[in-house]
Amino acid sequence: MIIEKFEYFNTDHLVERLRKMHIKGRPDLTIYRDARITLEEDYPIEQVVFPQYYVLEKDLEEITLCRRALMEYGVDIFRLRGFVRVWSRRQDNGQMQVFDVTPPVVEISQADGGIPLLNDGMHRLYLARQESPAMNLVIVEGVDPRYPYYALPNEGGWDSLQRCREVPDIKKNYRIADYKSLFRDFNTCFLNVTQPRTTKKIDRIKVQGQQVAQGR
Repeated sequence: MIIEKFEYFNTDHLVERLRKMHIKGRPDLTIYRDARITLEEDYPIEQVVFPQYYVLEKDLEEITLCRRALMEYGVDIFRLRGFVRVWSRRQDNGQMQVFDVTPPVVEISQADGGIPLLNDGMHRLYLARQESPAMNLVIVEGVDPRYPYYALPNEGGWDSLQRCREVPDIKKNYRIADYKSLFRDFNTCFLNVTQPRTTKKIDRIKVQGQQVAQGR
């Protein structure tokens, strides 16, 4: 990854943008608008609960390359005090990319007993854990309880997280069948921070412990 340029936005800009984040396809549902949003430095990674059952090798490689490139400019994406917008050029085809890198976002999930539940940033959390017991995170409290996070915690934690080359059939344990009605779309307030994980026409999904098929 070749960094052409980058811009570093401070914590105020980070919080301001997060307040504009809305449920996918529902710009009226800015569920973080009135929440308490803080940047927590050196937050213990082991305290974070996550819903994912896997991480992708490809995403881990891309994040590693991005971090290595930005470290040359003194920017550590595991220790952000805001967010970074990156303009980079791929070494394999020369294609220009523009994307934002934020700290992982964690909600205090009242639907799950007030646990710190990861909403975005599994691959960053995974890589940071290999180097340090703590990293900088965004903590969101006071989200409208009508809109809990769309997936349940992975009760097995790190022991049941798989490192995969392809997206597995079961990605998360979804809270409801219509989980997309609760999906936090961070691309509504940042540039290209999340990517679709599959193009399959039929997903095998897990809803409250039951496997069902859902069309896309």
